[in-house]
Amino acid sequence: MTYGASTLYPCLDVSECHEISDTVLSAAPFFSSENAGVAEVLGLATLSRTRWEGVSRCGTGLILRAEDGRTRLLVSDRLYDIITLEPPHPRDAGVSCLYSIEFYELCRRRLKAGGMMVQWVPLFHQSEEEIRREIATFLRVFRHVSGWLPSARNLLLLGSEDEPAADFGRMAAAMGGAEARRDLADIGLAEPEDIAAMAFASREALEAYAGDAPIITDDRPSIEYFRAFGMDPAGLRVAGIYAIRSAPEEVLASFRNWPEPHRSEAERRWEAMAAFRSALGRALETGAADIAACARSGLAIAPTDRYLRYEAGASDEVVARMETAFEMLDREASGTGMTATERARRLKIAADVAAAAAALRALRGETRDAERGAKLAVERDPENPERWTVWIERLLEARVPRTEEGDVVRVAARGIAGLTAAGQWDAAVERAREAA
Repeated sequence: MTYGASTLYPCLDVSECHEISDTVLSAAPFFSSENAGVAEVLGLATLSRTRWEGVSRCGTGLILRAEDGRTRLLVSDRLYDIITLEPPHPRDAGVSCLYSIEFYELCRRRLKAGGMMVQWVPLFHQSEEEIRREIATFLRVFRHVSGWLPSARNLLLLGSEDEPAADFGRMAAAMGGAEARRDLADIGLAEPEDIAAMAFASREALEAYAGDAPIITDDRPSIEYFRAFGMDPAGLRVAGIYAIRSAPEEVLASFRNWPEPHRSEAERRWEAMAAFRSALGRALETGAADIAACARSGLAIAPTDRYLRYEAGASDEVVARMETAFEMLDREASGTGMTATERARRLKIAADVAAAAAALRALRGETRDAERGAKLAVERDPENPERWTVWIERLLEARVPRTEEGDVVRVAARGIAGLTAAGQWDAAVERAREAA
């Protein structure tokens, strides 16, 4: 999938992939919609060869080799603009050789001037000590390093010798192609601001987090002996890394020539993601985190953020499915040949779905749609007016900060339940708006 995504940018002349697993290669044709059809382009139906070449739909040259990527870098003197990898989890046997200082030094030697390396560090199923060692090793090799969080439990480290520059015009142009735009939209990256929101930590912040953690080497692969760092999943909660909070100007320093309002929007979105990460870190310190609840902290700042909507369970797809389900249930309840008891049961289920959809609309900042959905819920099940308060609670959660003053507002707003119980919808809505 990563290889397929790399073939959608006309600005890339050639995209080269090295895959050591025959199983992965043989499975590629079954995922053509996810890997941009590279299996068909390269003719991977037969594995009788070890090298394939072709041209992607966007004109990018394709080279695929069935071999070990580290070995290829060792025996070849070819230089690259970008080196990225999707290794198995660091706790898998033998994978430490893709997290060692010798491997990173090899990659650095194979980068062109201005080139960049991207490494994945999972924030799950390993301890914070292991993560610190993986970050410390990467920092030892590359002069310019930054950390990015495309999702809550996946850290990306970007390393280069030259200071990177994310020019707004070039980013917008690269994302503007039809194929690339469609592919990025699938993961919620429609605009350059969506990428800026992922910026997480500067080099200085990563250095402070990693501290004096030992370096991983080929002859001292400490992360191979992961039992020493703990095996109980409950004890592997990674909380400390989410406390990193680089100032926006530190992380976004490489974002150049960003005109307004794009720069301000990028910083607002970054603050929303920072609020989400802080809430996640606090939750992990005390126990298992409710990621959806943590995401709502960020939605209070940026209710249109696609990723936060996804983590909060309020993505476009989820809301659309729930509202479609309500319409179907509502139609069924209005059909003929149904007993009064069965009709009431169907309407109660429809009301549950409408109330839940209204709550999600409120999280997304779509208060008018949330109002309509909550009203539909109460109309279908008038004996349970508390359904209206589900929307109000979500609206308050999205709009009122978790401060001392905010808590006072929340307590006062609970009086709205009395208005909804009496059927005073307009007064309830007005009170909710005043409180929010």
